[in-house]
Amino acid sequence: MAAHRFWGLHISSNWGDNNYTSLAELILAPSAGGAQGAVGGTAIASSFRTSTESPDKAFDGSPTTSWRTDYTFNIPSFIGYDMGAGNSLDVAEVRMTVYSGMSANSYPRNFALMYSDDGVDWSVHRAWGDQAFSTGVERAFDATPIPANQVYSRVLKEPARRNDQANVGSPTLRMTMPFGLMGGGLHHHTAPRLMTPFTGNYFIQGTTTALGEPIARRVDLVDQRSGQLARQAFTGPDGAFLFDYIGPGPWSVIGVDVSAEQNSVIYAHVTPSPMT
Repeated sequence: MAAHRFWGLHISSNWGDNNYTSLAELILAPSAGGAQGAVGGTAIASSFRTSTESPDKAFDGSPTTSWRTDYTFNIPSFIGYDMGAGNSLDVAEVRMTVYSGMSANSYPRNFALMYSDDGVDWSVHRAWGDQAFSTGVERAFDATPIPANQVYSRVLKEPARRNDQANVGSPTLRMTMPFGLMGGGLHHHTAPRLMTPFTGNYFIQGTTTALGEPIARRVDLVDQRSGQLARQAFTGPDGAFLFDYIGPGPWSVIGVDVSAEQNSVIYAHVTPSPMT
């Protein structure tokens, strides 16, 4: 393992709260069972609701105070710690506690431990999925880093589909990515307000279709290296989706029919286009 200046949790989903995500204590320990290593620096977060629910409340050693996101920037969210210039930390264990004063639906569910040396370029250290918490009970997570060649899911470079000529089931969902897999020509002139380790100045756009016709479906944007859900979109009748202000990837883009009547479509190794 190695020491880095910035550490944090990218929380891709909670237990269903559409308004807030919360966390009472986040301990970044240099050894299993060790003391809090995130000291002497500055707590950071993608957002917070009030001054009494700011990110430093997750590092104050008290399980009766809590960080809570702003209503507008709930999921995905990020909370972390900047050790300060010239300082670094090697994280061996993450310990987390949730607070009874917050809705249980706001507790983290899927999250990744990430690190950075400059606060701009982030890497995934370890990820966990479908994790449940009990109020006031500390949970420990082994932060042994993921192997460099870890495979999280079997993905295809082309859509997986049924035979459209067969009279079996509904037509298969497809996705089209204009201009190959990269889109093109998207212009933005303002910086994004929400910053997490998966954000950047890139975008992916496309259309969900069935038998060549646009159709409304869910589209998941997944970080291919960690398997973490970074963004999610629900297309309208025109099938158009757009993920903007995302990082350079690589990404997996997954089209999902939530009725489970059609196959999902998976594009892997998707390289986004730069925003201009």
